[in-house]
Amino acid sequence: MAVLQPDFQHGFVAAEGHPCPEVFRRGDQIEIVCDDKDEPFQPPVECPITTSLRDLKLALKHANQELHVFAERIAASDVAKGAPDLARLLVFGKTGSVTATQPAP
Repeated sequence: MAVLQPDFQHGFVAAEGHPCPEVFRRGDQIEIVCDDKDEPFQPPVECPITTSLRDLKLALKHANQELHVFAERIAASDVAKGAPDLARLLVFGKTGSVTATQPAP
């Protein structure tokens, strides 16, 4: 994720959606602005959202771990039998083994 890169200062995230949140790094703080003059965010978001870079990294790590657990549950279910890439495709939008991309502890 670009926001976590040491040289990141400003940019848009979640470009797959529309509108896209705008993110600013201000020292060790991250500011997320969900404001678009042409299209409102749904659901509405109170802006700005401010968090520390440390807390954002921790939250993303936990979210990634939960996504892997969810993908493993799908992979182990009867729904995914015969379709080894289904869980990874549904959860991460990519094919390949779910366990091959486990986050480091």
